[in-house]
Amino acid sequence: MSGRERSRQLWFLVGALAVLFLCCKPLYGQSSAAFTATLSGRVNDPAGLAVKGATVTITSAELGLTRTSSTGDTGLYTFTFLPAGVYALEARAPGFKQYKQEGITLAAGQSAEQQVSLTVGALTETVEVTAQAPLLNVDNANISGPIL
Repeated sequence: MSGRERSRQLWFLVGALAVLFLCCKPLYGQSSAAFTATLSGRVNDPAGLAVKGATVTITSAELGLTRTSSTGDTGLYTFTFLPAGVYALEARAPGFKQYKQEGITLAAGQSAEQQVSLTVGALTETVEVTAQAPLLNVDNANISGPIL
């Protein structure tokens, strides 16, 4: 095999790899955020002030998923990379009644907010919200549906 033929084969191989790289880039460039959802919000007291150190738990019985977070000084919480599904949200803080919101439906690619307002009371008391509050998509105006 001559040097010129080797050079030609090398350039062919480099070109084929470049085409393959360009074609496959979207496959590994997609983020998992397109297949998951995010839920965030703020935990407030009755005066609208942030509740520091509240424990916020999100649960999906159908997916067998439970995640827990604590609020910081600003009262904010965030749950990322949640699979699409129906969730229950609970919040607890010393000196406040337990808060529970069921029936929060998250779709793939959705970024939603759920504000939590705690009521002053003993920890043994529970406030259960039965009506589903509308979720606010704060990142974009996309409407998405289930992936079949």
